Formats: sequence, structure tokens, C-alpha cells
Amino acid sequence: MDVIEKEVEVNPLLETKDIKLVVSHAGESTPSEEDILAKYSAYEGIEKEDIETKGIYSRYGSYKSVIKLRVSASEDTDEPLEEEKIPEKEVKPEESEEEEEKESEDEAEEAEESEKEESEDEEQEEPSEEEEKEVDYESIVDNTIADAKKEIEDLEDPDFDSLLEAEKENKNRKTFVSWLENQK
Repeated sequence: MDVIEKEVEVNPLLETKDIKLVVSHAGESTPSEEDILAKYSAYEGIEKEDIETKGIYSRYGSYKSVIKLRVSASEDTDEPLEEEKIPEKEVKPEESEEEEEKESEDEAEEAEESEKEESEDEEQEEPSEEEEKEVDYESIVDNTIADAKKEIEDLEDPDFDSLLEAEKENKNRKTFVSWLENQK
């Protein structure tokens, strides 16, 4: 989880700071509230109790999240809230947000295209006899039911017992388990 942008508004009347973070979490799920509190409190040297999470916002399929926090002055210190200890990153204008959305859409399209190319390459390559014996049933049942059935049908001699065991350990979908049992 890397901070891309940071905005801070100090409210001297309430003795709070409202903080808006834009974080990148490429390859990871949206960070949990506990992860955010732990990392931000450690980074700023603030007690977790003094930080309130106002919201975590992510768009579907995006690797960026907007996190809103409120930091209050600690009751055991009489120090007023100070401006940030670290330099703030430059806030990008709204136009760049549109550009970022386009870039993320382009990246998603490129990733989809590369996945399609890889799957086409895999389909074109004929596996050797040794590779056929070492079928990864867990990766097959990790797919959607339709994709898994297609892969199973493409196998010469699928081991339905291993497939059934892998499915029960993995997602344990009733309809797929029933279908595998009927294929034996």
C-alpha cells in the first residue's frame, strides 16, 4: 500500500485534522480499516485511538483507493495539532483524474489482452506426456464452473477423484461437486 496523494485540512476549532489519502494497492485487495490505522499510526507516530476512519472508497476493479481519516489531538498531550511532518505530494487537478482513469482502463485492457494471448498460446501448445500426468487440478477448479468444465473436457483422462477433492478443499460449490460426482 503506497500513498500517491495526501490532502490535509486542519480544523483548529475541533482540534482535528481531516486527511484524504489516495493509495495504490496494485496486486492486493483493498486495505482493511485495521491495516490503515496500523500503518498510518506507525508512520505518523500517532496513537490508533486518535485516528478515526471516515471511509475507504474503491472503484470496482481499481487498484487505487481513497481513504478519509480524522486525527484528533490526544487527550494526554496539550500540544496543538501541527501541520504535516512529511512533505505533501502535489494534488493533481481534476483533469489528471480523468487521465488516470483512462490510464487504468488502458492498463486493464492490456492485461486482458495479454491474458488472452497467454491462454491462446497455452491452447496451441501440445503438452508432453509427462506434463499431462502432472495436471494441476487445484488451478482447474479455481476457475469458474464453465471454464473448469471446459478444461476438464479437454483432458484426455481426468482424475475425477482428485478434481472432486480439490473442489471440496477449494470453493466447495454444490453444483460443481454434484457434476464431478456424476462424471465418475
